[in-house]
Amino acid sequence: MNGNMDNDLLLQYLLTQGTYTPEEERIARQQSVVDALRKQSMTAPQMREAGRVVVAPSWAESLGNIAQGLSAQYQQRGLNEEAKNMQASRISDILKMTSGRGQQSSGDMMGGGNMMGGSLAMRAKAKADKGIPLTEEEKRALGMGASNLTSL
Repeated sequence: MNGNMDNDLLLQYLLTQGTYTPEEERIARQQSVVDALRKQSMTAPQMREAGRVVVAPSWAESLGNIAQGLSAQYQQRGLNEEAKNMQASRISDILKMTSGRGQQSSGDMMGGGNMMGGSLAMRAKAKADKGIPLTEEEKRALGMGASNLTSL
């Protein structure tokens, strides 16, 4: 039963890796608009011919290019923030999926539990590096006794 649950979680994870959610598709579309704005803002205004006379570009064209560049930069910041939030959400979902499993089921799946213990140690190290308090299980995974806790 536990092995079947692990396989279901693995299948769910793999299925979500290759697909775009509607939110990701919206961000991709907005990114293409931002790229087009940025590219268009980089083109220099050109001289034009009006009959036999060559007319210089208007200052308003240059100002429009600057405004397009600033708009692209502003929109890019928003997209970067949305993408970062989406990535953090996906990581937390994956951690929730994996943390709900017991050590016995992960040990059965991985052939002794060494790989899963390493995963726990990696998460614990990442939390310790960020200054987040560790649980007792995470402390044991890092091999930390009570004397080693003061170094964090």
